[in-house]
Amino acid sequence: MRIINRNSSNKKIFIILGSVLLLSGVIVVVLFVTSGSQNKRLTQEIDNTSSVKEEQVKPDNTNTNLPNKNNSSDGTFEPEPGTPTPQAAPEKANLLRAEATGTAVKVVATFQITSSGYCELAMHNGSTTITRNAQIVVGPSYFSCSFSIPLSEVQAGSWTSTVTHKIGSASSSSDARVIEVN
Repeated sequence: MRIINRNSSNKKIFIILGSVLLLSGVIVVVLFVTSGSQNKRLTQEIDNTSSVKEEQVKPDNTNTNLPNKNNSSDGTFEPEPGTPTPQAAPEKANLLRAEATGTAVKVVATFQITSSGYCELAMHNGSTTITRNAQIVVGPSYFSCSFSIPLSEVQAGSWTSTVTHKIGSASSSSDARVIEVN
C-alpha cells in the first residue's frame, strides 16, 4: 500500500495555480500596454492622413469649406439668383458682468453661437442715458463684447444697463441689470 503525502500534493497544486494566475496577470498587462500604444499610433496615423480639416468660419458665419457650386474663389457665398439672402437672427446677450469697480463701470456680455453684428450698451439713470458700441470678439468657448466706462463719465446712483445685439436692422436685448455707482 502506497501512502500519498497530501501536503506535498497540495503544495504542487498551489504552485501550479499561482504560476497560472501570475502568468495570466502578466499577459493582461502586456496586452493592455500594447493595445494602448497601438491605439495612440493609429490615432496619430488617422490625424496625419485624414482629409478632414478644421472648419473655417468667417466672422459673418459664412462657412467656406462647404462644397457648393456658388462658392466663389475668394470664399464668399453667392446665392442662386432670385433667392432671398437669409439674415442671422440676433442672439440674446447674457450679461456675465455688470458692475462698478474702483475706476470704471465694466459690462461684459457673452453669446454662445454668434460672432456677427455688434453690441450696444445702454445705461439709464433718470433722464441721463449713456450708450456705447463694441465689437463681438471670439473667446475660448463663446463670443463676447465688453465695455469699460470711466467713473468720471458716470454720476453716482443706480444705473439700469442692457446690452443689445444688433445685426443689420434686427436686434435682441439682454435682461436689464442694475449697477450701483457710488
